[in-house]
Amino acid sequence: MIELMLVIALAVAMTAIATPYLGSMISRYRLNSAARELSGLMKMARVLAVTRSAKVRVLFTEYEGVVRTSGPSKGVARIEMYTYNGANWSWQPVDGVVVPPDGTCQVGYKRAAYCIDFEEEYTGISLAWVDKVGVGPEYAPGSDYENSTGNPAVFYGPDGLVANSYQDFRQGYDKQAINVVVTNKRASSGIEAKILAIDRAGGVLVKNYRGSGAPRI
Repeated sequence: MIELMLVIALAVAMTAIATPYLGSMISRYRLNSAARELSGLMKMARVLAVTRSAKVRVLFTEYEGVVRTSGPSKGVARIEMYTYNGANWSWQPVDGVVVPPDGTCQVGYKRAAYCIDFEEEYTGISLAWVDKVGVGPEYAPGSDYENSTGNPAVFYGPDGLVANSYQDFRQGYDKQAINVVVTNKRASSGIEAKILAIDRAGGVLVKNYRGSGAPRI
C-alpha cells in the first residue's frame, strides 16, 4: 500500500508539473496551425483569381481590431468572388456555396468551404486585422476596394496582384505589405503571435512575434 501511494503521489506531482508546459505547447501548435491555414486561404484566393480570371477577396467578417492577450478568441475569414448573376455584380461565395452568416462559417450543420472560424477551430487563437499601422497598438480597417460590407478584406485581381487601396499597405521598414496578426491568447506571458505580411504580388510571408507590447510591425 505504501509503495502504491508513493507511485500515485509521484504521478500526481509529475502531472502537476507537466500540465502548464503541455498547455503552452498545445496553444503554440494551434497558433502555428491557424497561421498556416490562413496563409493557405490567402494563397488559394490568389490562385482562384488567376485561374478563373476573376476578382476575388478574403473577407474578415469577425476580427479583434486590436491585439489583445485576454478575452474570448475571435476571427472569421472567408473567400468570395465578384460574380455577375445576369442583372448585377456582387460578391458571392465560390461555386455558389450558400454564404454563411457573418461571424461564423456554419451553414446549417456544415462548415462552409473556403472559410475559417478561429473560435470554432482554434481555441484560444484570435485574429487582428492590421491596416494603416502607425505608432501604437491601434489597428483599424481603411477604405477598401469595392468593399460593400465595411469589413476589412484583401482583394486579388485577375492578374493575381493585390488590388487594395494604397492606404492599406503599410509603410516603413516593412513597406508594401498588408499585415494580419494571429495571436495566442493563452501565452504564458506577453504577446505571442504570427504576422502574415501580404505583398502587392500576393505573396504571403509568415513571421514570428513575441514581446511585451503590441507588435508595431
